[in-house]
Amino acid sequence: MNDAMIMFGIMLFVLVAQGILWAWVFAERNRKIPDVKIMNWRELLEMSQKGIEEAYRRARSGMTRR
Repeated sequence: MNDAMIMFGIMLFVLVAQGILWAWVFAERNRKIPDVKIMNWRELLEMSQKGIEEAYRRARSGMTRR
């Protein structure tokens, strides 16, 4: 039982420390580069898919012109 409490304490400490670290990272980012937007996964995926489709469309139109 004592080992489980120690492991739980370590896990709790790590989670709290990560929260503090990320809060500091975002605060510093906002202080130094406030105009940079952080994209979420959905926006990144949509932008990537549009870029791939556009590159594929250009490649296909280049092949049909020959």
